Formats: sequence, structure tokens, C-alpha cells
Amino acid sequence: MQVKNGIWQSAIFLISISLVISLLTWINYHFVIPISTLDEFKNAWEGTNSWLIQGQNPYSTIAGFNLPFTAIFFFLPLGLLDFALARAIWLTIIESSLFLLIIIGVDFSGWKVPIKSLPFVILTGLVWYYGIRAIFLTQFSVLVLLMIYGGLLLIQKKQDVLGGFLLALSISQPETAILLLLFITIWALAAKRYQLLASMFSGMAFLVVLSIILLPGWPIQWLRSLFGPAGLSILYTSTLSKFAYQVPGIRLGLALILNLSVLVLLVIEWATSIKAAQSMFVWLAMITMVVNSLTKIRADAIDIIGLLPVIFYIIMVIQEKWKAIGDGMAIVIFVSLVILPWLNNIILWRHGSRETLSFNLILPVLCLVVLVWIKGWAHRSQRLPLETLIERLS
Repeated sequence: MQVKNGIWQSAIFLISISLVISLLTWINYHFVIPISTLDEFKNAWEGTNSWLIQGQNPYSTIAGFNLPFTAIFFFLPLGLLDFALARAIWLTIIESSLFLLIIIGVDFSGWKVPIKSLPFVILTGLVWYYGIRAIFLTQFSVLVLLMIYGGLLLIQKKQDVLGGFLLALSISQPETAILLLLFITIWALAAKRYQLLASMFSGMAFLVVLSIILLPGWPIQWLRSLFGPAGLSILYTSTLSKFAYQVPGIRLGLALILNLSVLVLLVIEWATSIKAAQSMFVWLAMITMVVNSLTKIRADAIDIIGLLPVIFYIIMVIQEKWKAIGDGMAIVIFVSLVILPWLNNIILWRHGSRETLSFNLILPVLCLVVLVWIKGWAHRSQRLPLETLIERLS
């Protein structure tokens, strides 16, 4: 009887998920209007479609594919479909990926969210400015971030083979994944998780070799499409570099100093924490993702979505160490995440301005400072500095 009940429950669950996905795809097809000038999926679909149907090189100026060829495997089935239908399906994939990223981010961070509060957390991640922006621009980065955090969660649960392969897939957007993959390599060596390394590198080798068989010479063609007329200037398109360019007189030197300083800080943290490789894994992964959002080339507002698990982790530590007001601070943080970015951008749009650098810079810097503070105080003392100060004043 219990076996039959389990089968029926599984069947009902699968049918419900299928209905939700079908409904979401239908809504995307009929109501979500593409922003043609900013739609990332359009270039990916055109490149894949022209390669599959017309036999054209996806990196030709006509197709305009600008991702590593390994990424084309994610678009293959969609490249055979009509653009409108393919885009609706891709939107559903992005929306589902964002939903799963929030769930996985909560689990990986270790934050024990009460069941009654979980819908509020999920809703915040879906409707805040960066979530809606990623959906409407159909950004591939959401799927890459899901693969990264999914791989990290599997590694945390000692599922190294699956975790390593999932991280290998993230190489399809190298600027988002490369720093994290470097960290995982160093960490796995320190933790003697050699199976993880074997899985990750064999997965990357398989993807690269298969893609070269299908399109020899694509790495050079992709690099040409990546750098284009801009040349080496693309190396200075990180968030910190964009901030440095607000001071034209010293922009190049300042960009180098800022980027190198943060990267050196990260390397120092790797070196000083690597002895506690197992216990510090989550914290090290978090600080790596924060530094990546500040220093990666072709920085974009989508990078802020990768900070959601970091925010969950910070809230978890605050609630554990500062129980009295931890829940209140969590509410303030989530309300601020929803209201402030939307308010900022609505004001800019009303004045005819585009997105500013402010939130792309402020949130990662705040996360970096708090993470360093967490390592320096919260892991060494049961009481936070403010608690000690209040006790002394009273």
C-alpha cells in the first residue's frame, strides 16, 4: 500500500510540474515581449540556427554568436525551432533556473529558513530588479550560476563526480566560472578530493574536444568575436575598472590597482584558510564569488544574482550570532533588496538615464567587507562586537 501511495504521489508531482512548466511557457510565448536590442537569446539562437540549418559559421558577422562553442550544446534543440517558440521555452528555462538557484543557494549557505518564510525568500529573489532584468534579457548567466552553485552544493554533500561535471559545464561562460574553478582546483588538492578534480577536468576536456571536432578552430574565432574592435580594452570592463574610469586622468592605473588588490586579498584568504579546507569551504566559495563579481571582465548587473547565496549566508551568520535582532535584520535586508534597486532605476528611467554603477559596486563591496568581518569576528567569538559594546555601555 505504501509503495502504491508513493507511486501516486510521484505521478501527481510530475504531472503538476509539467502543467506549471507548460503554463509558464504559454505565458512567455503570448505575453512576454522581447527587447530586441538587448535580447541575449536572439544572438545565441541565430548562431545556432544558422549553423544547424544553413551550415554557416556561428561566429560569422551575420550569425553573431559570441559565446564559447561549448555553450552551443545548451541551445541545440532550440536552434531547430521557430524563434518565438524557442524564446518562450528559453524564458521558462531561465525562470526555472532562477527559482532553483534560490533554493540551492539557501541550502548551500546553511541558512535554516522556516517553511513559512521560504515563499517570501523565493519571491524576493524572483521579483527584485536583477531577477526581472535577467528574465527579460534572457541571460545565459542565470543558467551558468545555477550550474556553479549546484556543483558547489553537490561538492558540499560529497557528491564529487556529479559536482565536478556540473562545474565543468560552467566553462561555457569562462568569465563567470574561471575564478571559481581555480579555487575549486586549489581547494580539492588541499582537501585531497582527487575524484572531484578528475571529474571536473575530464568533463571540461570532453566538452572542448567534442566542440573542436564539430567546429575546428572555434577558440580563435571566439576570441576574435570576444575582443573585436575593442582589442585589449575588454580587459578593463570589470566593475572595479568601470568605477576607476570615473576618474579619467588615472583610470588605467587605478583600475589595475583596484582589481589586483582585491585579487591579492582573495589569494591571501585562500592561502591562510586552506589548512581548514573542509570547514571553510562555504566561506571560501562565497568570498570567491564576491571577488569574481568585482573583477570579472564584461561585468554586468546579472553578477549581482550570484550574490544571493552570499546574502543568505550572511543572514544565517547574523541570526546565529545575534539572535535578538537577527530576524528583524533579515526582513530589513530583503525589503531593501526589493525596494532600493527598483526605486533607483525607476528614478533613472524617469530622467532618461540608464543603469548606474552604484548597486553593481556597493552590494559586492558590502558583501566582501561583511565576509571578512565574519571570518575575523564571528568565527572567533560567540558574541559580536556590537553586543560587547552594548554590554559595556550598560
